[in-house]
Amino acid sequence: MSEQSAPDSFIADWETWHAAREAELGSPYGWLSVTELVFPVATPAPIEHVPGLWSADDNGITVTLDDGEWLDLEGERITGTHAFGPFVEREAHYLTRDDLRLEVSKWGETYLIRPRIPRSAALEAYKGIPAFEPDVAWSISGEFRPFPWPRQFHLDAEGGLKETYESPGEVVFTKDGVEHSLTAFYGQFADGPGGLFLLFRDQTSGKETYGSSRSVRTAPVRADSTVVIDFNRAMNMPCAFSDNTVCVLPPAQNTLALRVLAGEKTPYERH
Repeated sequence: MSEQSAPDSFIADWETWHAAREAELGSPYGWLSVTELVFPVATPAPIEHVPGLWSADDNGITVTLDDGEWLDLEGERITGTHAFGPFVEREAHYLTRDDLRLEVSKWGETYLIRPRIPRSAALEAYKGIPAFEPDVAWSISGEFRPFPWPRQFHLDAEGGLKETYESPGEVVFTKDGVEHSLTAFYGQFADGPGGLFLLFRDQTSGKETYGSSRSVRTAPVRADSTVVIDFNRAMNMPCAFSDNTVCVLPPAQNTLALRVLAGEKTPYERH
């Protein structure tokens, strides 16, 4: 079914979603505002736009602020030397000063720091997100098939990093008479409780669409185990837009043997 035969409400809903997605990405402190991706080491070093000298070891991240320098850490003013202590995986803390927003976090076993300012080069170059025209034929009903128990996947990420994701099962769907499946993940990335997070590549990856991966967030799985995968809402991961992000890559089995001509295309610019 083509766009012309799609219900007006379907197209309108997609246009509303796409506009919100573009606005979110282009917001002053969205992913495009990240100015640098820093992996601190044992030797203290400065970071552009950020007060202090920063280091990290097995005991976590430490910042030493010079006289007159300060940062607000989640409502607390810090000066001098501040040790954050060890982080668990995906733990993050946020600091501010003037128009600076600073994230210190742990990705897998690696500590990282991401400064954000609302005047980054990526934000200034942002032109929106190119996408395929919405097509109701790419909103597909599938079946969620749970594993006997959740499985841990240690997924590769750009830059040689790894991160652990937990999967409750897989989604199986049929397109043009051929059955396909995607390992599903859940947690902070799903679209609400009971929703699934699908990372995938397809036969457009590296051509019409970004090569590393795209993702789709589903609504909650229904009582009869059906779940709608709306590929029109397939999104680029943040690394498609900026070199200052780290994105996890899909497991090998999540490369689809079809061309998903729906969702977001390769961005205009990458910084």
